[in-house]
Amino acid sequence: MQQGDTIPEDEEIELSDDDGVDPFEYLGSLLQTEEGTSIAEVLSKVNANIENQNKILIKLLSILQAQKTA
Repeated sequence: MQQGDTIPEDEEIELSDDDGVDPFEYLGSLLQTEEGTSIAEVLSKVNANIENQNKILIKLLSILQAQKTA
């Protein structure tokens, strides 16, 4: 199948309540690990790490600027 091709109408997949798949439960499983860690928790940890990295980079920059002016 080429990009942009459509699936013939008689071959389209339809999900109904009879399939036994709860779309919200499925979405929740995509947004959470098996250990229960959510995307929000991961992003919060990434944010904390970036903040720490920025503090270190600011200190390094101030040291380099002080050496350059001395």
